[in-house]
Amino acid sequence: MKVKIAAAAAAFTMALCSIQSVCAAGVFGDVNGDGKFSVRDVSSIAQSISKGKTSSLSSEADFNRDGNKDVRDAAFMAAFISQKPTFEEMLKQVNRLRSSYGAAPLTLDDRLCAAASLRAREIISKLSHTRPDNSDCFTVLEQYNMPQYSFAGENIAAGSHDVSGTMDQWINSEGHFKNMISTNFTKLGVGVVHVPNTFYGSYWVQEFFS
Repeated sequence: MKVKIAAAAAAFTMALCSIQSVCAAGVFGDVNGDGKFSVRDVSSIAQSISKGKTSSLSSEADFNRDGNKDVRDAAFMAAFISQKPTFEEMLKQVNRLRSSYGAAPLTLDDRLCAAASLRAREIISKLSHTRPDNSDCFTVLEQYNMPQYSFAGENIAAGSHDVSGTMDQWINSEGHFKNMISTNFTKLGVGVVHVPNTFYGSYWVQEFFS
């Protein structure tokens, strides 16, 4: 029987004042230029790869921000789009919790969700707030062209296969709980990846931002 454990590291909130970042023009994830972020953008990446014309793709095609435009980006984007209902459910449960403590609701942000989704993949191999390249977890926000911000926070967890189970883990951990009800934050990003035959199976991330 697989053992479900609490989040592996203490959540923390870091004040990041007056940090400048240039926000990419246009709609996030809009590869084909139609003004929307949808499965058609995944198709655009796949078609360009098959024709050997990835250089003509917009920078949004590098969805995993590894400096390349390839099948991994198409797969990452397709998984991201399919998980949006899960992101919405996590938002709903976080805002219900916040409401019970008098905190304003958070809004879901696609860029933050992409950042959280990348972090979810990273914690498969390193369940830590330090990234696999040993940089701080908040460097992921710079990769996704976040605007100037004042506060950022991250929660990570592994072992639970659904939103409710993961929320229980975080609610029962003081640092993670404080992040979820903090009035410092206005936006939420959610990431999750399910990887059978790994130690925990499911890996979850929340990114908080204001």
